[in-house]
Amino acid sequence: MSRTSPASLPSRPSPRRARRLLVGLAIAATMTAGAVLPAQASENGQWWYELYGVPAAHADGWTGEGVKVAVIDAAINPDLPVFEGADLTVDETPVCLDKPVVSADFSHDANHGSTITALLIGNGEGGGAIRGIAPDASVTFYGWGVGAFDGEDACPLPAEVEERGLTGGGWALERAMADGAEIVTTSIASSSFSAADEEVIAQAIARGVVFVSAISNDAAGDPLANFPSAFNGVVTVNAFDVDGNLQTDAQGTPVIDNEVTVVAAGVDIDTVGTATGGWADTIPVTGSSLSAPIVAGMLAVTSQKYPEAGGNQLIQSLIHNTWADDHELEYDPTGGFGYGAASLGHLLRVDPAQYPDENPIMDRRFGGPSLDQIAQYSSEAPAATPSADPSAPTADEDAPGWVVPVVIGAVVLLIVIVGAVILTIVLVRRSKKNPNGGTP
Repeated sequence: MSRTSPASLPSRPSPRRARRLLVGLAIAATMTAGAVLPAQASENGQWWYELYGVPAAHADGWTGEGVKVAVIDAAINPDLPVFEGADLTVDETPVCLDKPVVSADFSHDANHGSTITALLIGNGEGGGAIRGIAPDASVTFYGWGVGAFDGEDACPLPAEVEERGLTGGGWALERAMADGAEIVTTSIASSSFSAADEEVIAQAIARGVVFVSAISNDAAGDPLANFPSAFNGVVTVNAFDVDGNLQTDAQGTPVIDNEVTVVAAGVDIDTVGTATGGWADTIPVTGSSLSAPIVAGMLAVTSQKYPEAGGNQLIQSLIHNTWADDHELEYDPTGGFGYGAASLGHLLRVDPAQYPDENPIMDRRFGGPSLDQIAQYSSEAPAATPSADPSAPTADEDAPGWVVPVVIGAVVLLIVIVGAVILTIVLVRRSKKNPNGGTP
């Protein structure tokens, strides 16, 4: 099958095509590298860049300049060539105690966070030669820390954070909002969340902060990877390939999330570095981890062009203006495409200010936060100072966690949500390629 990327985003498929590109599954911690390609991309690992017409948007001056984006991920190496000249700030206060956010040495955690951030603001240099979709956006990186995913007890939180009822994900989002983030993207899923975390998301919705999250890459769904994607108001993103087909899991089953918001490129995308070749290497990988920052970057670029539009209006425009062609708003409840494929060109053609200043993603089965929760924060001004100090108070300081039943097959598991945290890096798969550069 040809690996040549299409000239433009495809129109809505009807009927949905069966996915043809099969990919293998490998946990990020065991990902192997391809050939070392210093300062180069792999053959077609950046097909998405042309697909979305990113060069044309940049030529018109739409680069995300002036828009504040927060990345919540594992760890990062900010001194890589791909970040030279970028407006990148790293908050070195880790979510997990004693876990470094910055890693000059190659690690899987730093590889993940560096790749996600490069997809936003990369300059095309170094391993992978990744060019970001919003290269002039102002990005602040918040890290869980190297080693945060090494076991149930790998992520201790500051006592003050736990006393306030927050988990790591909620605390990171709170810090990002306090620092003025307009768009927040994360490709980390957590089994742990609390009532206090829900209140933080309610504040984000009320303030018009866009929160973008990757979904699980497991076709069966991951009942433990539910923060933040299970919450109302969160833009969730799945991955598709160069032919417009959804990513598949290890068994070749399309990954379908019936509550996904949109889909975006996320199959066979170049990384910054590999385990065997170090930072100068690259290899195509697959996962919704890659799709989330691409969508966040689209929204940043759109926000630059239409600065009067609020965050909730950006989300409205995202779901109304999917695919390449104009169409009525529609949601696919079973096919896994949600409102459709996010489209940079379509977003830039339409002023989001015409839409209601209301978050349209308020019907998740989980049910929270509610409209009443959001309303109590709607008149609040954004926090004036950063909240990296975990002792800073919140309106829901005494909110307890709760127990949620999760059904897996015929087994009912009771998961204590405030307790041991299970974290999942959503970028988990490396593509298997045949010797001729095609696909199986």
